[in-house]
Amino acid sequence: MPASLGTRRGPADLQMRPVWRLLEDYQMTKKMTKWFPVEIKPVHVGVYQTDLYGYCGYSFWTGERWCDTAQEPELATKRKGTQSKKWRGFTRKQT
Repeated sequence: MPASLGTRRGPADLQMRPVWRLLEDYQMTKKMTKWFPVEIKPVHVGVYQTDLYGYCGYSFWTGERWCDTAQEPELATKRKGTQSKKWRGFTRKQT
């Protein structure tokens, strides 16, 4: 069962996740940058993986502010969201 937004991800959650999802997460992590602290903001506009006090999801960065957080990158909206987010992005531009 995938961890949902609002659920802390810990060792027990990872053990309950399907093997294909663990592999998918591992492969994705290899393509991602390190986590950046709240004080550093992205340079490029777009969707980033975010960590809001231990709750992981995806948020849109407008170039000036973070938008609301969603479970899937495709659902990241442009509604104003909390600004205290750690974040990471892809190491290379996605096509």
